[in-house]
Amino acid sequence: MNTPTIAVDFDGTICHYDTWEGPGWVGDPIPGALRFLRTLKARGYDIWIFSARAVDPEGFGAIHKWLVQHGVRDIVEGITHEKQYRFWYFVDDRAIHFDGDYEAVLARLT
Repeated sequence: MNTPTIAVDFDGTICHYDTWEGPGWVGDPIPGALRFLRTLKARGYDIWIFSARAVDPEGFGAIHKWLVQHGVRDIVEGITHEKQYRFWYFVDDRAIHFDGDYEAVLARLT
């Protein structure tokens, strides 16, 4: 069986993000985020950081540096800006869950 893989958004999900201040600026960890990542790893997930900022070399480097600085780089399989077939789940602060009901999605948008 394949190892379950989870993509975790970066800005606003594991680090604070209020407004875009450039690809090199990264906020502090959101309380509980580092424990969450460690718990995912302990439960057997492969963890990928998923972020639009990773398309830019400076942004990719800032994410990598942040993960190292906060002691979690060794538990993260990779950093990407692209959806990948390997991702079983996504955790994202801006996502809206779709379960087949478009009206429910529209209601969440208002």
